[in-house]
Amino acid sequence: MKSLKIFLARDLFFCLFCTVCFALNVTAQSSQAQPQPILFDSWTKSDVQPSQTQVLASKAANSKIVITIGKPDAKASAKFNIEPTEQEKLAFDLINEQRRLNKLSPLVINVQMLYLARLHSENMANQNFFSHTGKDGLTIEGRANKINLDDWHAIGENIAFVQGAKSPIESAVEGWKNSPKHRTNFLSKEWKSAAIGIAKTADGKFYFTQVFRN
Repeated sequence: MKSLKIFLARDLFFCLFCTVCFALNVTAQSSQAQPQPILFDSWTKSDVQPSQTQVLASKAANSKIVITIGKPDAKASAKFNIEPTEQEKLAFDLINEQRRLNKLSPLVINVQMLYLARLHSENMANQNFFSHTGKDGLTIEGRANKINLDDWHAIGENIAFVQGAKSPIESAVEGWKNSPKHRTNFLSKEWKSAAIGIAKTADGKFYFTQVFRN
């Protein structure tokens, strides 16, 4: 038995793990077992100066400073008559528990962002990809603009893919927590509201999208 830790560049890493326990240093199973990957990635863009926000993706570190403001129309608003699932609530509550432990204000669920988060998770699950950029070429910024997300000045996104875990929700949040950059993202004082959208494939793969805004 030995611990494995593998990090890939650009904020994307694989954690090989057993379904019995999941931690920062993950214990390997026997040679007969087939460990499954957990993937994480993070993206943030803001209209404030880089020193004032957590710019987590390497490509975002050199991005232009922008202000993007929109107001949803009636048709767009009708799409947002949705509620978080029990799994989405659990993941959201686990994130807020981490904020509470760090003496930070809890995030508030935003239904527009829930729509964005769930849509991206469903797209990743249905189209079999794992990226902040959808098959249509849009990142979270583009998706937010497409639905005319209500006034925002900073927006961020964490994504995760979990397969083979006994407790996929807890595993995803634990993975975010144990990644310094993802942890910095969801513990940022900048964010006021957020949402987590989850999609599951027929063969048991879980896709998570966590969206933050201010």
